[in-house]
Amino acid sequence: RAAGAAASPALPAPRPPLAPGGLPLLGHTLASLEEGFGVGINRVCISGAEAVRTARGVGEIGGDEGDAVEVFELSLPLLSTEGVTVVVGGEDVRKLFNREDTAVRSAWPSSLVELLGPEGALLNLSGDEHRRARRAVAGAISSATLEAPDNWLNLQRIVGRNLARWAAGPASSHAPPPTVLIPACRRLAFEVAVSSAVGPNANLSDDQIASMQEGFDAVSKGLFSPKLECTHLPGVDVSWLSSALFPERAAADAGRRVIDDILDAPLRRVLARAEAGESFEGDGMAGRLARAAAAEGVEGVDVAWLKGFITNMLFGGIETTAASLSAILPELYAMPELTAALRADVEAAMPAAAAKAAQEGATIEDVTAEITPDGLAAATLLNATVLETLRFWVVVPFAFREVIVDDLVVGGFHIPKGHTVILFSGSALNEMSRPDGGAWDDADAFDPRRWLPWLESLPASSSVARGSKAFGSNFTPFGCGPRVCPGQVLATNELLILLSAMLLTVDWVVPDGVDGTKPGDSPRAWRDRVFNLRRGGDNGFTIDAKRRRPDNKHGAAPQTPAAEAS
Repeated sequence: RAAGAAASPALPAPRPPLAPGGLPLLGHTLASLEEGFGVGINRVCISGAEAVRTARGVGEIGGDEGDAVEVFELSLPLLSTEGVTVVVGGEDVRKLFNREDTAVRSAWPSSLVELLGPEGALLNLSGDEHRRARRAVAGAISSATLEAPDNWLNLQRIVGRNLARWAAGPASSHAPPPTVLIPACRRLAFEVAVSSAVGPNANLSDDQIASMQEGFDAVSKGLFSPKLECTHLPGVDVSWLSSALFPERAAADAGRRVIDDILDAPLRRVLARAEAGESFEGDGMAGRLARAAAAEGVEGVDVAWLKGFITNMLFGGIETTAASLSAILPELYAMPELTAALRADVEAAMPAAAAKAAQEGATIEDVTAEITPDGLAAATLLNATVLETLRFWVVVPFAFREVIVDDLVVGGFHIPKGHTVILFSGSALNEMSRPDGGAWDDADAFDPRRWLPWLESLPASSSVARGSKAFGSNFTPFGCGPRVCPGQVLATNELLILLSAMLLTVDWVVPDGVDGTKPGDSPRAWRDRVFNLRRGGDNGFTIDAKRRRPDNKHGAAPQTPAAEAS
């Protein structure tokens, strides 16, 4: 439809449910397969400008800058029998995020609701219940809480211990095997999330944390896998058939039970201390939340509620943080000049940590213990690099919402009440995220320097991790509106601490055929190349990390094993 046309097109009428009264799951699945392989989406609403920019990714879709373009139309009855609409484009997506509970409400697939809740999960709460819970959670994971001495020490300890696993000590004659980046970053993010959630008082052993992570991995793999239920024949057990048809869901249910069993005793102790009015220090988010919930009027906060809350926090923080962590390192390896400048920036901002790194015999944990919140705030280029990573590598490009008004108009299209709306903001976050409201001219380039003018205008104590609002409403890597990610402070601090510690203590090479010079590659081709390596799972992107020698002052990259052998 050309811009300025009088009529707004309406979406087609939703299809009636298939196989009514039978097993809708099987009928819907077969129908979707017959219609061809695809994500199964009714319609995409996309602005003309976005359509032109994203045509490379979805095929030639036509349209001029001023057009509203309909991209494709399929069906996905498994997600919603009412209809599914995808909205792409920064401004429209941000508007809908901010219209939570007035135009749309959270509506994730039922499998997520069941596996990440059903109680206590912010993902599943709505309306006043959600707002009360968010107020209770706010104090539990704020920057002030995280920077409290015991909590900061805990974060330093976990980051230092994990980084030490990646690199050999200075006196070691046996170099460690290459670190497979995604699993290593997931392990770090998981330890941080669990420890932050239940606190050091939980006294979880390494074996318990490993078992929880195995359970969580199973939950992650089965999040979108359905469960077969026979509602028309009460008492008939079809669990055996459900397990046979959907083994990933059966494994996910078992994984959730593992998590719940390990958390049960620590959370009972947390609630007992909260009811007795005892100190919640050392009880993590769970302790603070148990105390704050009563003050905010959050009802039903018991052991099951806290289990759902923690599992939801794991879901929101593990994959996203690990993806960002694993994105920074190949970028820096490909840009040795930037790496050297970053190292100088960190050394100048945290001289005590730099001095410790220069001491003979100092461990990685010793150096990490000297990294401070104020030091991180003073490292301007470091903060800019984290911002650029969040812009360039969008880790959560979509969200699910349900339309709750009779007539919602987005991008010139009328979306009926009851439709599930999938909000995609990835390309807009890459390109249309300048703090002044404009679009980046060089959005395909990874260049942290773009953020320096805005960072340098902030107060000295401001940092990305402290949730500065200086970037306005255009840059929203953690979402926006009432459901903005509550764990963004924790995630950004993980990125800042790990990157600082690595710059001070290790050098790394990327041996997977990535030579670090980007010869002949456009920035987008480099991004695709790195992404293809990173998504390889246990056989994917690896790094060789080696402990820096105290006399290695200039950030020279270590030689590859082949070069050393020669």
